[in-house]
Amino acid sequence: MNQLSHILVVDDDSDIHAFIKHDLKDQPFNIVSAYTIEEAVEALDSYDFTFGLIDILLGNNESSNEIIHYLKQDASGSNKFLPFAIMSSRMDDEYARKVLLKGPSVFSTFKKPLKPGVIAAVLRGDSLPSVLVIDDDPDILSLIKRELVEGDFQVFSIPNETQARKLLKTTAFIGAIIDNKLGVGEDSEDFIKFLASLSHEVKIPIVLTGKK
Repeated sequence: MNQLSHILVVDDDSDIHAFIKHDLKDQPFNIVSAYTIEEAVEALDSYDFTFGLIDILLGNNESSNEIIHYLKQDASGSNKFLPFAIMSSRMDDEYARKVLLKGPSVFSTFKKPLKPGVIAAVLRGDSLPSVLVIDDDPDILSLIKRELVEGDFQVFSIPNETQARKLLKTTAFIGAIIDNKLGVGEDSEDFIKFLASLSHEVKIPIVLTGKK
């Protein structure tokens, strides 16, 4: 039996949690609900997540920026680079574009009220052509992401292969852009071999980048 991928949902509205759980009940996901920043931090310290779905504004004047700051500064393990989507009733095309370009970790936006099937389609890579970008330089991640977003691609940009392996279990990618050096003393050779070992149905074209 395949292990379920954990998704963190952060929202102060119990109806949103109920909707997402029902909407994704037939998908290979375990939904972990958090209603406050404190609960979200506790969950991030307890689970190894594949995705996050975060409301942009929570109760008691709490903001999604507090969670984003925690992910960047204090989160440990692979959650430090957790890909997440932002949810908001204010989400229009212009605002969504701004949110997507706030940083490499934001992979999508969802407008409330949420519609059935939309989140599942995005997580599966069925909504827009999805590209996996792996580079340990956040400036390079942001640059590549900006160009791809402008071309109406969905971008999952991450700094290491650990999160990428989790994403490949759930999301269909049309291609991958990978730095040939992933940190000090690490290269992408093992991960490229891993991609080559995948079944024929999930073969992914690769663009390799690097200074050499």
